[in-house]
Amino acid sequence: MSLELIRDELLSSTHIFKREEVLSPDYVPSKLLFRDAELKTLTNYFRKVFSSKAIFSQKVLLWGPPGSGKTALAKSFGKNFEEICKNNGLWVKYVHVNCRIKRSDSQILVDILQKFNKRFPKRGFSSSELLNILKTTLVKSKCHLLLALDEVDKLIMGCEENTDFIYGLAKIFDEEVNSPQRISLILIAQNLRFKENFDESVKGTLGNNQIKLSKYTSEQLFGILKQRTSEAFYPGVVSDEVLDVIAEIAKETGDARYALDLLYRSGCIASLEKTGRIMPEHVRKAKSEVHPQLKEENIQYLAKHEKLVLLAIARRLKGSAESFITTGEAEETYKIVCEEYDEIPKGHVQFWKYIQNLNKNGFIQAKRSERGMKGQTTMISVIDVPTEVLEGMLQRNLEEKENREILF
Repeated sequence: MSLELIRDELLSSTHIFKREEVLSPDYVPSKLLFRDAELKTLTNYFRKVFSSKAIFSQKVLLWGPPGSGKTALAKSFGKNFEEICKNNGLWVKYVHVNCRIKRSDSQILVDILQKFNKRFPKRGFSSSELLNILKTTLVKSKCHLLLALDEVDKLIMGCEENTDFIYGLAKIFDEEVNSPQRISLILIAQNLRFKENFDESVKGTLGNNQIKLSKYTSEQLFGILKQRTSEAFYPGVVSDEVLDVIAEIAKETGDARYALDLLYRSGCIASLEKTGRIMPEHVRKAKSEVHPQLKEENIQYLAKHEKLVLLAIARRLKGSAESFITTGEAEETYKIVCEEYDEIPKGHVQFWKYIQNLNKNGFIQAKRSERGMKGQTTMISVIDVPTEVLEGMLQRNLEEKENREILF
């Protein structure tokens, strides 16, 4: 792409977005729609922390289907709770960690400590040392940490050690008699299955404070889309008819992120076609690119070779008449994909770790081969998204990253 073409596109007067970031899954609006009851319940749970001058701690489990507003609710509450406490002479620091990105206790603790000290080193300390440093930091600063662990099920499922980490966080100040409790937890998950990994002592420590979020209705999705449209686009770009179409498409899952992704993709198509406004046909085109069960923002958190492994699995399954492929077939195709992207394939042990992580995070389904098959191997499938859609997502993601590296 030439310099002139890039410049013309960037300066084009037909660009329809006013603030694209408003449609990002990380954006939290100033007013959270249709979650007043849940916000009130969450606030009441933390009333004791506020009234006790942050001497006591609280633990709350926030759960519900994808796109039901769990992350936005936690961030909205955390930000406002921190501000209200500050105005009343209390130092409460809200920290939000996504456990899909920070996949170990060490990564989580470093991320927290860097919120207190940006220059805190990423490496060099064990998990127990990091936990002690955090404890010392909170005591010396007289700060109460309100920690939200988002997608905590990704941290817990299949890893017993991380249940000990959650327990350690919750009980860190119990060793000292009459010591103020300085860590409160909000655990965010899609369902409650991860609690099966906890023993009774952990369950007892975390308590029974739960808030379940239901999926959004079509009317609620329309309201959310309407709110974001006024901030994200210039006037006249998006009609109520278009928002109705998107809300109807997304109502089956009730997933606001899916609806907002459709709106964003529709805007990108309209901008590319220079129509000046979004048409229903743009929405239909966007729907063919976006699948509700797999968001591209989740793919971007994968390491490059994890993406290459997943791309290999998608391609091998697409060309197979079977529902599952073997790890051997996946690894064989992975080597071909690596050659295509000028990457040196990782060894078998590392490849197997990628398979385990993709399975743990829900990108693939892996199971042991059934009796009657020759030998024992792991069988792999993709069940939540068409393989051609997954392949397209991965190719776009890998190509976009390469283009950014070339440009910058």
